Amino acid sequence: MRHIWFATLLILINGCMSSPDPETFNRTVSGPQSKNIQASYDTIWKASLQTMGKYPLKTYDQEIGVIETDYIRGDNVWIPPYKKKYIPGGYRYKLNLKLIKVKSRTENYVRVVVLKQPEIQRDFFSTPEKIQTDGLEELSILYRIEREVDITKLLARYKK
Repeated sequence: MRHIWFATLLILINGCMSSPDPETFNRTVSGPQSKNIQASYDTIWKASLQTMGKYPLKTYDQEIGVIETDYIRGDNVWIPPYKKKYIPGGYRYKLNLKLIKVKSRTENYVRVVVLKQPEIQRDFFSTPEKIQTDGLEELSILYRIEREVDITKLLARYKK
């Protein structure tokens, strides 16, 4: 009986010790993140502007459905919750948001595409080196846009 308890204890300790360290978690995404949201184009545009309002916006045009940020660097950089707050000196990135109206036979929706373009400049004279993103900030932006759309729908329903 003691051997079973001892073996169980060893398995539990070994399982806890072999859990991955969040700092070494490395996820990379090579392309943009997208999500289909079912609502009117104007509602999704307003939700996108409200979500992107905390970023330094460079351009935004509702007619073509584009929101682009200026370079984000320094203290304004988004850091995943599992990482410590360390940002390399030459790290910066842009976010591009594209809204595409999609009409099918059965439903209308808007595809929201978020592209993050991170780069790092090693020194003053070198050209910036493109790096891959982990995709988490893009997913966070898509979640926030969808949440704003849901809130707008609920408020419209209760106004009636």
